[in-house]
Amino acid sequence: MVMVVMVVIVHEEVEVDGKAIPDLTAPVLAVQAAVGNLVKVGKETVRTTEDPILRQDMPPAFSKVESACSTLVQAASMLVGDPYSVAARDFLIDGSRGILSGTSDLLLAFDEAEVRKIVRVCRGILEYLSVSEVVDSMEDLVTYTRNLHPGMTRLAKMVDERQRELTHQGHRSLLLRAMASLRGLVPVLISGTVRGVEWRGGRWGDGWG
Repeated sequence: MVMVVMVVIVHEEVEVDGKAIPDLTAPVLAVQAAVGNLVKVGKETVRTTEDPILRQDMPPAFSKVESACSTLVQAASMLVGDPYSVAARDFLIDGSRGILSGTSDLLLAFDEAEVRKIVRVCRGILEYLSVSEVVDSMEDLVTYTRNLHPGMTRLAKMVDERQRELTHQGHRSLLLRAMASLRGLVPVLISGTVRGVEWRGGRWGDGWG
């Protein structure tokens, strides 16, 4: 992310004590613009989401990153008048750290919300799987299978997108194995349901019911 790169550049400029800090107005304004865009997108996400946890977690992160950005802008302004200002140096450090921390909070909140979406889809599929217990005819089975397919397709797409974002190889492998296992179990479920329907049909045909 350009914003993070610019913040790191700003932070590196104040690493050496006693060194005159160059005019950082341009990079700080670039950071301010990036923060503004990030917060705008985040607030739109909060406005449209149905996830109450996301609506709760995002605003504090907005406040943190916006406050840190204001500190950064103030520091840049102070440095124009005094490139050796100790207070401005401290503001730069605090502001850059605050932006990195706030950005991390925002991304984490969004990331956790995406995981909750996957969990909700999984729960929906699990609930629907139990419907197989009341499938009594081949016609019901066709309808059941047709209705199961969209949920499985959506889950597979969400898992694939999620695993591409994971940096931990072990977590990625675990997620992919779980999805592969589920894909393998669905045909087993359908096959078992077919046998159940055939058995019930044969039983009723023999007058057992």
